Amino acid sequence: MMKKQDAKLLLHRAFGKARPEVRLDGKGYTATVEENLIDGVRLTDFEDDLRQGNGNELCEVAQGRIKFCAAHSSSALAVNCFASFKRHLADLSLLGENGFHAMQFETRCPSGLRGTPPNLDLVIENKNIVIGIESKFTEHLDARSQNKHGQEFADSYMTNQQASWDAKWVAEMRRIKNDRPYKYLDAAQLVKHAFGLKNTFGDDCVLLYVFWQPADAAHQNFINHREEIACLSRRVDGATPSFTAMSYSELWRAWQDNAAPWLSEHLAHLRARYEVSA
Repeated sequence: MMKKQDAKLLLHRAFGKARPEVRLDGKGYTATVEENLIDGVRLTDFEDDLRQGNGNELCEVAQGRIKFCAAHSSSALAVNCFASFKRHLADLSLLGENGFHAMQFETRCPSGLRGTPPNLDLVIENKNIVIGIESKFTEHLDARSQNKHGQEFADSYMTNQQASWDAKWVAEMRRIKNDRPYKYLDAAQLVKHAFGLKNTFGDDCVLLYVFWQPADAAHQNFINHREEIACLSRRVDGATPSFTAMSYSELWRAWQDNAAPWLSEHLAHLRARYEVSA
């Protein structure tokens, strides 16, 4: 098993090699948001999006530290990966789709229930489809945390089910609440995102789960995580939104044949920061 703290230490070391001019504090945080960005990513590409979302990514969490400034921040990983495409949307290819015309981080997708709506890390649109992306970094390494907190639904989900929700996703919600079958995958969060996507955008949408793992992902918790992803995929097969998943490394391999010169350099910076080995 790889522990979350071990993964963070590896990522902090990789940060030091990729950005030797920047110093991390004892908890692995940079002093500014800009210091946690890879070359080519601009604050103006995403700042307004993050400030309007509910994730409080640009707010202080403790002792003057900003949540986004962690070298192990899931939000920073998603931003570093995707934000530059805001200036290069014509070069973006995802799930066999291109021609995207809109991209927004921290997108609110109301499920139809009262209260704070689910926020997807990123929503990308073209004329054919809406792709909602949920990003995970080291969160799935803590099975105990997922088992305790990651399978919960407010009572309103059970008592006020919406006509827009797909029956397969509803059935999986009930199974999660009753049986608590997932230990590494935050499937409850994905179900809520599925409800939000369907309610907000209708039938032509996909929920894409993008997750980090090290280059040598033979540790049992990464294997278990992938098995749980496959289980959820089977159980909601044919549902709306459809569900698919890939690792960040798999996503970057899919992009590496793109002819855009800037993207080759972008991928090199991403891999230097995030493709670590134990």
